[in-house]
Amino acid sequence: MTIRAAKHRATLFALLPLGMAALVTSFGACGNDAPVLKALAEGCLLNTDCNAPLICAFRKCHQACTASRDCPAGQRCVASDRPSYVCQLADERNCVRNSDCVEGQVCGIDQQCRDQCVTARDCLRDQVCTSGTCADLAEFNGDLDGGLAGADGPAETSTGQPCLYTSECPMPLVCLSNVCSYECLAAADCVAGEDCVNNRCTPGSGTLIGTTGGTVTAAGGKLSLTIPAGALRSDVAIAIVPLEAWPEGALGLVVDIQPSGLLFTTPASLTYHYEAAEIGSVADGSLHLATAVGSNWIALTSMVDSTARTVTASLEHLSVYGLISVDAPAAAPAQPNR
Repeated sequence: MTIRAAKHRATLFALLPLGMAALVTSFGACGNDAPVLKALAEGCLLNTDCNAPLICAFRKCHQACTASRDCPAGQRCVASDRPSYVCQLADERNCVRNSDCVEGQVCGIDQQCRDQCVTARDCLRDQVCTSGTCADLAEFNGDLDGGLAGADGPAETSTGQPCLYTSECPMPLVCLSNVCSYECLAAADCVAGEDCVNNRCTPGSGTLIGTTGGTVTAAGGKLSLTIPAGALRSDVAIAIVPLEAWPEGALGLVVDIQPSGLLFTTPASLTYHYEAAEIGSVADGSLHLATAVGSNWIALTSMVDSTARTVTASLEHLSVYGLISVDAPAAAPAQPNR
């Protein structure tokens, strides 16, 4: 081998590692299958699917937050997979019903998806709990007592508050599908023969009673409900409806006074005018007005006027009422109306 050939061979061997490195690098670049990270609002399954510092919530990449002031203007900080909180995206905000919102949120009275709450402790700092949902202080414009404005009016005439019982809802709302809602908007929302009065389904039109009080009568004056001034916070249509089915043990007429469940701030007075034929051999002194609870009658503390043939009791709420004798087996011991 000549000196010139040996030098050429040495040069090739010296360059070989560099060529191999370049080849490996080139091969690695061609075979790179690293996923493209997702941007804000794009779909994801894991936090690592999102471009840092975004995190994955509700299967979309979100900006993390600890308060709404961490979010872009107009966005609210909401709970995600706790303890994580994220800025609510624009397409996650508006709603008509709870199913329009992501899991864990409900449709608020202003038709915006919000975190549920019972007290302010369930919400983030700088948020308060109103109508069962979390809201930023800035959303009240300095008027915390006014609540959030509903889509069609103030909070007390709209929907959104979670509930188990109608008594947990502000009038005139009722508990439907675990949410305080209107029972009706028009007569077409009620069963045949009922009308929509004050957003409640009521047989007939009822008697409108306001904050100054008044009297509702039925069956030609046989029953009269006297409501004192201040007992109602707003005008309510009240109807006394005779019933055909009730627990055994009633003497005479049984009625459902609607809207059932309505609470009075000051007790009302119900008077029943009875006939001798209704009570038979029952002593006047044993007569009591009673409320139906399940299949039983719960006797109320009552006052009997045997001369006028009336029985009167105080009512704290509206329900099903009838006349009983405390000597009857179906009657429970007399107690105040609660």
